[in-house]
Amino acid sequence: MKMQIFAVDKCPITAAQALCDTHVISQIKESAQILSAVAHLKGYWEPWMYKPAWLKHPAVLWTAESEANLRWLVAHGVALSMEYWYRYGQHKKPPVQHKSKKVIDGFCVRLQVPYYKWEGYSTFVQAFKEEDCAHRADPIQGYREYYHTKKFAKWKNGRKPPTWWRGHDNT
Repeated sequence: MKMQIFAVDKCPITAAQALCDTHVISQIKESAQILSAVAHLKGYWEPWMYKPAWLKHPAVLWTAESEANLRWLVAHGVALSMEYWYRYGQHKKPPVQHKSKKVIDGFCVRLQVPYYKWEGYSTFVQAFKEEDCAHRADPIQGYREYYHTKKFAKWKNGRKPPTWWRGHDNT
């Protein structure tokens, strides 16, 4: 299993809104898994969290590195949950949320992570193979360029592609 934090923008909210449809779905669970692993590393785990895994993964280590990094990922998870609802959940009867939302919410409510204070995070880490990412010095640019190499990057469910996407359309 590969885990990533697709940091395509420095703002966790803008980053969530800019993700393609495929990643809006997958990144909520991956964010919740990373947060659960970090809680385990810090000696705290509860049954509502995912079982700890990939404890030495670069994304887990980046998140555990500082309180600001943790807050950034929680804010990103909250934004991803809202984005999932916007693109997929609000149109269903009854409206639905992603099942990993309860883990993200747990970090906000039960652990009281102040996700609204995400400034001060360290440089994002990339867990790509060398051939998949040319911009190691600028991870945001690297993630954006990675998107340009993949055919799965589409925005069909309520969001237009971000301005950095080639051509700003769905081609």
